[in-house]
Amino acid sequence: MNFDRGNVIRAQTIDGLHIGATIVKQGKNADTTIGMGYYTWKPWTLPTYHERLKKSYPILQKKFQELAEKENAKEQAR
Repeated sequence: MNFDRGNVIRAQTIDGLHIGATIVKQGKNADTTIGMGYYTWKPWTLPTYHERLKKSYPILQKKFQELAEKENAKEQAR
């Protein structure tokens, strides 16, 4: 399933990927071939969620409204 959100993000599904790693001591050369294992995973779906306002939302809403009212009062006084 592909999600296209314009030019912002384009996600795509893959079946798996190759992973490999090695440790090389400082001053030594990595002259060995790294074995690459193929890693896969089960497909998953997006979890369900519910958007909720935080408890502080009405407090912030009130403060922003007060700031806007003060700004409007300053504009009218000019």
